[in-house]
Amino acid sequence: FNPNMEALRLFFDNGGDANHNILMEVAKLPLILWYATADYELVAGGDTSKLELFFERGIKLNEKLFWMGFTTMTYMAHLCSVQAALLLFFNRKGDTGKPKGIFVQDFLTTATQANNQVAIDAYNDWVMMQKVATEGA
Repeated sequence: FNPNMEALRLFFDNGGDANHNILMEVAKLPLILWYATADYELVAGGDTSKLELFFERGIKLNEKLFWMGFTTMTYMAHLCSVQAALLLFFNRKGDTGKPKGIFVQDFLTTATQANNQVAIDAYNDWVMMQKVATEGA
């Protein structure tokens, strides 16, 4: 895995799909998951430029990845511990409701069950920002 921008652009420029999944025996893991959890520039400094590239190339955050109903947002609730990335997903219309499928819950319940305090705080901050924006309009 090479998380640098040049490698990612090369992947996309040569026909790579932003919705590419790494197949496992039981589940599909979205490629963006690796960038949202292991990219040094993102984790250390909040640089979301590589994640933005996924959006430019048509990532579908809310598409069911396999029969249990997990979506990219479900994985983010479990594993992403970078507030800048989570806020980007929320602002780009990542579904925080319950996806259709078994063994899946809404974003906040999933983050709570996974004990992902960063995801819980990011979600609560985002909800508060939405209320302030609505009240100010």
